[in-house]
Parts: sequence; structure tokens; C-alpha cells
Amino acid sequence: MVGLVRAYLPSDRPAVRMIYGMDEFTRPRLQQQYPRFSEYLADEMAYYPDYEPESLFVAEVDGQVVGAQPGGSMVCGSTMLFGEMSK
Repeated sequence: MVGLVRAYLPSDRPAVRMIYGMDEFTRPRLQQQYPRFSEYLADEMAYYPDYEPESLFVAEVDGQVVGAQPGGSMVCGSTMLFGEMSK
């Protein structure tokens, strides 16, 4: 088993959406009550691949994306752009 952390690639989008959509540990009742809740969660994180893909990192094991993390964007990314878009 070989793992690495690397920069996000556009081809990672389906796997990243699936990862962001899984919230089985913090809100399992919401997942059961609202069947499309995972889509909402994935959409909430779409900002990073859409507007700051350079600040998104993925964990890969044996060629499969198994994790995703927005990197420095939370601290030093396009804060002004995000602020303008959220108005």
C-alpha cells in the first residue's frame, strides 16, 4: 500500500465530491432524514475545486483518491473573491 498527498487534478472531482458528501460520523440522522444531504455537503465544498484548485490537496493510496483537504486557502486564499461571491 503506497500513499501520497498531491495537488488536486480536475479528474479527481468525482472522488472529492464523494468524500465531501460523506458525513456519517457527525450527522447520520440528517443523512437518513434527507436522502440528498450528501449532495448539499459536496456542493458546499465546491468552491475550492471551482475557484482555488491550487489550494486543494488529495490523499491517494494505490492510485485511488481516499481523502481531500483544502490547504492554505482557508488562511491566505482568495478571501476577497469568496466574499464577493457570497454576497
